Amino acid sequence: MIPSFTPGLNLEKDGSKQLVDATLYKQIVGYLCITVPYLANSVGLIRKIIEKWRKPPILVAKRILRLSGLEIISLDYTSYSLYINCGGNLVTDGRKTYDDDTGETTGPASFHNDRGKNWALINNGHFFDTNRLNYYNVTNSTKLVMENVELYMNARVSPTSLTYYGFCLGNGIYTVKLHFAEIMFTDDKTYSSLGRRVFDIYIQRNLVAKDFNIAKEAGGVGKAVIKNFTVVVTSNALEIRLYWAGKGTTSIPFRSVYGPLISAISVDPNFIPPSESGSSSISIIRVVVAVVVAGAIIILIFGILWWKRFLGWERSVGRELKGLESQTSLFTLRQIKAATNNFDKSLKIGEGGFGPVYKVYPLKSTTFS
Repeated sequence: MIPSFTPGLNLEKDGSKQLVDATLYKQIVGYLCITVPYLANSVGLIRKIIEKWRKPPILVAKRILRLSGLEIISLDYTSYSLYINCGGNLVTDGRKTYDDDTGETTGPASFHNDRGKNWALINNGHFFDTNRLNYYNVTNSTKLVMENVELYMNARVSPTSLTYYGFCLGNGIYTVKLHFAEIMFTDDKTYSSLGRRVFDIYIQRNLVAKDFNIAKEAGGVGKAVIKNFTVVVTSNALEIRLYWAGKGTTSIPFRSVYGPLISAISVDPNFIPPSESGSSSISIIRVVVAVVVAGAIIILIFGILWWKRFLGWERSVGRELKGLESQTSLFTLRQIKAATNNFDKSLKIGEGGFGPVYKVYPLKSTTFS
């Protein structure tokens, strides 16, 4: 079983004085219970790794799995809803699909979790006065009058305490709906109609309903009643516990008919989950903005490069033209001969429309002596 703990307090390891930080432990349990519950319950193992390898909870959980030689699956998965058809088969109600909860492994002091699901249940207590092998799942024995009747045909029962744990839930405020229908008593004048089922409801270890009587709240047996609660989820975990405090009848219509009973659980966020908060439109907007910004940056860079190149070219031309004097005067034949070394063939560089073209020596002045 998962040890009892409260966030912010410490756990004692196996009754010793060695302590485990409960908040961190609870987060690690949340990651491990969807894979290997018996490892999640290993307080000593978790404590040892926490002490020697101080890392975020998800990394601690992964390390525990690696040390155990087990496959790592879905440890970074976060859910924002939870639907369970307690004691019944898989049911689809509109857009909601309620998980199957017919596991036959549930019994006295038992822990039940289906691999891959983000919830588990713990049952405490034993019905000593019954010979039924699987008395912890019950089926309707009366006429049902309600919508979504499939959710109320079966139920989970417990002689003492029935606890559901939700793991890997995103932190935030949720609406928890607990579905009830009294399906073990009858609504007639027989002995079976005299039964009374009374129990307490705790959520996140807070008492939210004391001496809860399903038939009284619903206005009769075979009728549905849904209790709504606003709950804050922290450390990615939710705890719902139904507890029998010894009140009500215990032997009507037969022995061992008492203790908490629940038909279904639904948990919905009071906020828009990250994966659903307009992610498509936001993603499109982000892509468009990113493209526009990237385009603007590219244009800006090319603009800067072009401007620098243009300025460099302009300065280069300016430097080449700077100091050149305008030659508008006429040269004499003597000056031309002096500049071309008397028309030296080695200085000839081509032919033009007006005759040969010569390379000339630089002149120190515009006149020759």
